[in-house]
Amino acid sequence: MFVRLFVEKLPFMALSAASCVITYLAQSSSEAVATNAALPFDVRIENALISYALYLKKMLWPDALTGFYPLFDPIEMDKVLASVFVLLLISTGVFVFRRQRPYLVTGWLWYLGTLVPVIGLVQVGAASMADRYSYVPLIGVFIAIAWLMAEFSTKWRYGRVCLAAVSISVLAACWQLTAGQIRYWQNDETLARHALAVTTDNVPMQVLMGNVLFKQGRLEEGTRHFAEALRIWPGNVTATYNLTMALAVQGRFDEAVDACQSTLKLQPRATKIRYLLGNILSKQGKWAEAIGQYQAVLQIDPDYLFALNDLAWLLATATDASLRNGPEAVQLAERACRLSNDQVTMYVGTLAAAYAEAGRFDDAVATAQKAETMAVASKNERLAQKNLDLLELYQQKIAYHVPPFIDEKTPSSQ
Repeated sequence: MFVRLFVEKLPFMALSAASCVITYLAQSSSEAVATNAALPFDVRIENALISYALYLKKMLWPDALTGFYPLFDPIEMDKVLASVFVLLLISTGVFVFRRQRPYLVTGWLWYLGTLVPVIGLVQVGAASMADRYSYVPLIGVFIAIAWLMAEFSTKWRYGRVCLAAVSISVLAACWQLTAGQIRYWQNDETLARHALAVTTDNVPMQVLMGNVLFKQGRLEEGTRHFAEALRIWPGNVTATYNLTMALAVQGRFDEAVDACQSTLKLQPRATKIRYLLGNILSKQGKWAEAIGQYQAVLQIDPDYLFALNDLAWLLATATDASLRNGPEAVQLAERACRLSNDQVTMYVGTLAAAYAEAGRFDDAVATAQKAETMAVASKNERLAQKNLDLLELYQQKIAYHVPPFIDEKTPSSQ
């Protein structure tokens, strides 16, 4: 009997396993899966135990809900012990009544089992838990509650009346709590402010709040939230990127450089930050140092398009002749254009400048004409005029030499 029941469930187990593998591979490709070194297995076990209990607590009374629950290391041991006590108590009760009320076993094992793939034993991202992960597992708990209430209501004289009254009260409470939660999801600001109010050390929500304030023109306040996110999680790439961009927009370049360098000490292969550092150094006129950062990026990722283009542009156009290298600039720019299928106007314009620096003016003219045509087609008047001006220089066999300049951008949550 047991074997037959087990075998009939194998297809569902296979589907669940496939889902786990696909999720793991997808998150691994985006560097979201934490390693054992980053998050010890004992911490993941402790977090899983707490999450099992917290999902039940939030089911009974869904308060302090938020879009992101931060993961803490170390975890408070009293919370772990309390969670273990709750889980053992429920499990003991289910075992004691397993024969009289087998639906309790079904519901409880459903809850425990379906949470395994998302309980954090394989940690994906920096969240300790997520409300959406409990949708399917809690079906098991509701099955147990529904069958238990149905059984008891038939044994009470006024069971149905009491059950109806309880049901109406529960629905009313859920309606009230749902109405309250909806207000927090009106926009990014209400979501972030609520999350920061009900959680601590919440890096993603600090970053989100910083972005909101930055878009509102409250630069200093936004910068403080980015700095707080980086204080909570030193070396965090997203927090560093946003803080650096915020500082750069305000002209605080030395602070921006310090932020990048601090993170690179912890994350030396963070190409996004190293590339950004190269841009900041270029903005400061420290072109030799900028070149070094771009080259370091390409050593880690030879196909990093932004670094290929910016290094090529710098090697082709820097006012310091000792830094220019036309042939190398051509190689880099040609690679950038090839990787982008010659579809990016800026990269084509860089290639034209590289050809000019290498003395290949016929190629420079033809490529600049192509870049100007592409800019016109995309209705980018500023870029079209820029390429037209450069075309006139190349037609006179004059290379373009001017310090590179990075556009000021608002921070990004990406």
